[in-house]
Amino acid sequence: MDTNNKRMLSEMLIHTSLCTHKMPNKVLCIVDGDCKKEFENEFSKHNVQVVYEDSLDAVGVFDVIVYAKKVNNNFDVSQLHKKLNIDGVFIALSDNYDKNKDALKNNLKNIGENFWISMPLFFGSYCAILCSKVYHPQADLILQRSDMLDDLYYYNSEIHNSAFVLPTHIKNDLVSVSKF
Repeated sequence: MDTNNKRMLSEMLIHTSLCTHKMPNKVLCIVDGDCKKEFENEFSKHNVQVVYEDSLDAVGVFDVIVYAKKVNNNFDVSQLHKKLNIDGVFIALSDNYDKNKDALKNNLKNIGENFWISMPLFFGSYCAILCSKVYHPQADLILQRSDMLDDLYYYNSEIHNSAFVLPTHIKNDLVSVSKF
């Protein structure tokens, strides 16, 4: 993965989730070593404590979990809920609609089952899922935080909102498994 794709990925997963949560303090980040440097750089723009792990087995409960790996059918949703605070936000990579819409639908349904919000977001060639127990990623976007971020390659508050805007045919197809 080239540097610009790593930056886009880290910026979107980190800033989209941290600018949605009202007051994130403790974050769990599950990221491969290949992208960890970019993730560390983006997290340094926020006043949060970050724990890096290879899985959800980390000790503690978190405000935000950034899962920079693609979720699949074996993803342990019960473990996820034990690790998130009552107002927690979870973001993870998923299969892209155009490549495997059934996998994306399955992920939205399974992961989003116990969340108030479960929405796909698209940026570049990536697809992710943002799930929240309280906050809506568009209605609750913290502009004061989002607009104050420096040295960005891709992310801004307009990109944040537009990543959740879907073409009609995709939105209609995902409406039964998403929680907009």
